[in-house]
Amino acid sequence: MAFSDSAQRGIVGTFLAYTDGVAALEDVLLVGATNYPDLIDPAALRPGRFDKLIYVSAPDAVARRAIFATYLRGKPLSPDLDFNALASLTDGYSSADIASLCNAAAVQAAKETIRTGVRQPISTQWLQPLIARTPASIKPEDLAVYENFRAR
Repeated sequence: MAFSDSAQRGIVGTFLAYTDGVAALEDVLLVGATNYPDLIDPAALRPGRFDKLIYVSAPDAVARRAIFATYLRGKPLSPDLDFNALASLTDGYSSADIASLCNAAAVQAAKETIRTGVRQPISTQWLQPLIARTPASIKPEDLAVYENFRAR
């Protein structure tokens, strides 16, 4: 949803009023996340508003392997399932992208189990076509924006 400039100013103004100590807030932890750090109003980032800004990078191959393992835990897996191969095929994929792939593979396995009457494990062969049809949501130009924001 896109906001008009005046609506956006109103939202930023309200946010700043709440974070600038209109009332004493003790034991409050404010956490925010965005995929668009370049669109954050600079006034929200001035010193004193936030104690820490933490950059969380896109998952690397080791993290992607762990994400696959996490989302496929407890599901029937084929002995040929190769987490390293899956991780190498998914550069630029977010955790949400990988979760979606794992869910789609689990649904496919369930449908095949119902169709055949034999429990069907999730295999690399099922995930590879899903990966091929599903583009990564983190584009190189997005990474450049994130790295530039982190450098500031």
